Amino acid sequence: MMRSFFILLALAAGAAAQEPAPLQLTLRDAVNLALKQNPVVILANLGVARSQQERLVARSGLMPQASANAAEVDQRFNIEALLGRPFPGIPEHAGPFQTFQAGASFQAPVFDLTLWRRYRSSQLGVDASRSG
Repeated sequence: MMRSFFILLALAAGAAAQEPAPLQLTLRDAVNLALKQNPVVILANLGVARSQQERLVARSGLMPQASANAAEVDQRFNIEALLGRPFPGIPEHAGPFQTFQAGASFQAPVFDLTLWRRYRSSQLGVDASRSG
């Protein structure tokens, strides 16, 4: 009986020790904390971030594009099939021949009204999501 009393007393003391002290906030701190944790504000910030990313995607269509490629091909020819009949002294097959090709390309839109309007619309979308 006495043992359970001490266990109960220890649990009560531990529970009281774990209770956090109340925060002392100024009005400004309370308003800032409420705005930081407000779901509407969090969703609005996510909307602004989404609009900014859409603007970057729309702008990428107006930017120059560069690409590079490389290819290697091994070719073997059937000479008899190319000429249509066998010739004495010429082997039936030729090769393999290795071909390597590398190159780069560059392109930029000179004037694309659709891309420009899409970019302008995305800019207005960022402004609208910031003001809403």
